[in-house]
Amino acid sequence: MIFLDDYIDMEKVTMVDWTPVAAILPKENVDSIYAKLEGVHSKMSVYKKGETLERLHYNTHRRIQPITAVADEHWSITTRTHFNTGDNSDRYNGATHGFDPKYKSMGGIFVGHGPAFKKGLKGPDVTSIHLYEMMCKLLGLQPAINDGVLDSTRVFLVN
Repeated sequence: MIFLDDYIDMEKVTMVDWTPVAAILPKENVDSIYAKLEGVHSKMSVYKKGETLERLHYNTHRRIQPITAVADEHWSITTRTHFNTGDNSDRYNGATHGFDPKYKSMGGIFVGHGPAFKKGLKGPDVTSIHLYEMMCKLLGLQPAINDGVLDSTRVFLVN
């Protein structure tokens, strides 16, 4: 568990989202809150808006908050107050989602079946953003602008 209230006054922020990716909206100086969180816990990375790792594609959207804290796999971000209230501690005993996609545990299973797919192929890992491009090709549709590329899924297809 990573307890934010060990590091910052929770009255000075609005928590837009919690764990494992915490979206933090400071009520006052962003730099002050960031300075109090950055590097304080070895299992949590903290970023200012526009400074997250490029591979996460989490930098410029209008809904991204000024500060984002990202817990390492198997870690959760909360407060001692929340954790110790009622039965909230029970919520942290099970699985969750939303960790960094670099972790194998965040992977899904892709099964392609039908005449367009190679039979019996156990293909390489594929990032789900590329599936949209493949589905558009199979349906004969022009894809909207997106971050996927058909070359990443072509290995699964007969043609």
